[in-house]
Amino acid sequence: MRVSLMTTNNTIKIRVSELASYHNCPTRGAVRMFPDILREAGFTFAAAKPRIYTAFGTAMHSGAAHALREKKSGTIISPSDIAGVSIDKFRSEISDGVEWDDVTPSIKTAEGQISKAAAAYHEFILPGIEPVSIEEPLTASRGDVTLSGHADVICPDKIRDLKTGQVSASYFIQMGGYSLLAKANNFPRPVQLVIDQIKRAKKSEMPKCIINNDVTANERIAWATLGRIAADIATFKETGDPVRSFPVNPGSKFCSPKYCAAWGTDFCQITKRRPNDYNKNTGRD
Repeated sequence: MRVSLMTTNNTIKIRVSELASYHNCPTRGAVRMFPDILREAGFTFAAAKPRIYTAFGTAMHSGAAHALREKKSGTIISPSDIAGVSIDKFRSEISDGVEWDDVTPSIKTAEGQISKAAAAYHEFILPGIEPVSIEEPLTASRGDVTLSGHADVICPDKIRDLKTGQVSASYFIQMGGYSLLAKANNFPRPVQLVIDQIKRAKKSEMPKCIINNDVTANERIAWATLGRIAADIATFKETGDPVRSFPVNPGSKFCSPKYCAAWGTDFCQITKRRPNDYNKNTGRD
């Protein structure tokens, strides 16, 4: 999901869902978070079709949220109900095109994977969730930084988030942000942060439940990341120089044109000079 910097009385508004991306590589994160500001400064980025993994994740979140709302209201829901909502959302997401991959090469495959994931969610995850708040828009402020987001589901003693791809420890920075939002909006302070993982895969896999009990540490890292974002964008507004403003992490597994719109552009000097250019200059094969 892309978000833009919004300033009102010098307040910076940032979405929780971008914290992990920014922490991984601020240059990549800046393009995702502040595309309008960067374009106004003269930087251009190629438009890309939605990726299949993004459309799949959005679809599953839609079906899961529907299931949770029905459960909260006391309505019995079936796996096919979840799959139906998810598939409808998926078709909407790819209506203008999508970039397929080897795991999901066609809409037929995608809808089959969604149906299997919906069944897994219904059997293994939904029964253990007691929802208090479901994708409710929340905000929290400190100084000139405002954090906003929609936690997938807030429970009496935990916050849970659904992931359909690989899970890294950095996602708990995002979860720490959700905890800050919960506390600021008078929800019970969670004692656990939980990621429910249902992978988009060629073969069905059992869902995983990944638990982090160090809520305080993840909250602190989330606020520290927010402070870094605020400082970096302030530097960019003053200088217009991405190299001075946004650190770059070429060691990130997302450092490729597949995942990063900044890759190979003037905004990311380290990838603008392609490996082939180094080979030509050094005489290496």
